Amino acid sequence: MRAAGARAASANTTATMPTVSLPTTHRGFPLPRRSRRPSGAITAALVRRSVGALAAGLHACRHCHRTPLVGERVYLYAAARDQEEIVCELCRPLRRAQPERSLLVRSPEQAGAVRPVRRAP
Repeated sequence: MRAAGARAASANTTATMPTVSLPTTHRGFPLPRRSRRPSGAITAALVRRSVGALAAGLHACRHCHRTPLVGERVYLYAAARDQEEIVCELCRPLRRAQPERSLLVRSPEQAGAVRPVRRAP
């Protein structure tokens, strides 16, 4: 019985692991530190930043906020402070006034992404 009591007493005490310090160098070179943010968060932040930068340079329709497609005709209307509003071909019937000019959307690979089209007299 005494042996059973000794085993029970040793089971109740918790054994602690010794503290071990990790090496900071390997063969004289510092080990890389782990980042505090998981890589998924970094990736998401980079994608969000790049999409924001791309969207800042794009033009969108004043009504539907859609980016015009390559080959689509867009119409420019006068706005306040020497600015122009872009209206896509789908939203053109929403405006009663005649546009100042129209443009054909070109692909970004071409020199002028949006080129003015001359009207026939």
